[in-house]
Amino acid sequence: MSLMLVNGASMDTPVLANPLSLLCIVVCTLSTLMMVIPRVFNWGWEARYFGVCVLYLGSTASLGVVSWLCFLFFGLPPTPVRALVFLVYIAVLITWCFRTVTFYRKVQERLYREDGDAVYYLLESDKWLAKMHRFTPSPNGWSYVISVALALVVLVVIRPVVELTGLPFTHILLGIATLPFDMFTLGAATKGILLFYYYPGRIFRETGKKVYVDMTSKPDFSRM
Repeated sequence: MSLMLVNGASMDTPVLANPLSLLCIVVCTLSTLMMVIPRVFNWGWEARYFGVCVLYLGSTASLGVVSWLCFLFFGLPPTPVRALVFLVYIAVLITWCFRTVTFYRKVQERLYREDGDAVYYLLESDKWLAKMHRFTPSPNGWSYVISVALALVVLVVIRPVVELTGLPFTHILLGIATLPFDMFTLGAATKGILLFYYYPGRIFRETGKKVYVDMTSKPDFSRM
């Protein structure tokens, strides 16, 4: 779908000569492989295998990201204006993802339990801590409502907006309406990278023990 968006914004550019088209092809290919490979090779409960699903989930943010990249690459406003608008969009996403980093930096010691020759990531403890601290990778429901409402408002004046930006109306509407969804999926991917790769990697370097996922153990409230 993102590849179709790129083609719609740059129909005069061959697919293989378009960097955004190549980006979409690479992301789609990698995401498909990440979805299939764990099943083909019967990967188990080791954290680095378990986290693959979170990473290809993050690729669904490409609908919004590609819409904004099309504005950056193919829009009509001057380059400094396009770059500034795109940087604001990226800054929103980075700020949201850093919120996830900040939360798990505070609680990560309570999410892993050493047991014998292995360490376990405790899924139920993660859920409990997130609930207790009112943390979620997703923006609140009003963010989605406001984004969709703003997209509908822009739809009323879509002709001058299309002439101003130089993009098809689909790109404009998706760029506005999918912003909270982009924040959610990239926030979830950030969480997956931290919990299934970054912290397990650090634990392995410090202890020599692999990290596995424990989905059933109840939270130890003395550690909460």
